[in-house]
Amino acid sequence: MTLTPNPTHTRTISRVAAVLTGLIGDAPSRYSKSPAMWNAAFAALGIDGIYVFTDVTGPNLAALMGELRATATFAGCTVTVPHKPAVMALIASVDPAAATICL
Repeated sequence: MTLTPNPTHTRTISRVAAVLTGLIGDAPSRYSKSPAMWNAAFAALGIDGIYVFTDVTGPNLAALMGELRATATFAGCTVTVPHKPAVMALIASVDPAAATICL
């Protein structure tokens, strides 16, 4: 897998993995403990996966989502505020329970 560097968003990827997951937010790199937790879980379960954070601004969110959709190993991500409503508008379907968070 090759992810092209993009000046509109940043991500930390330390290795290539069979499964790519992560966290999208305005600045999760400053506070998120999720990558350490998920990467430890992948390792403990023997899953060749990696969980990374991606800092992205609102105007660049659609481009990032398109890039992720085009990445064959992308399995899914967590989305933080303020991007939840915008991401819901960019995906094919939203579970009804998830849709209630934006009411």
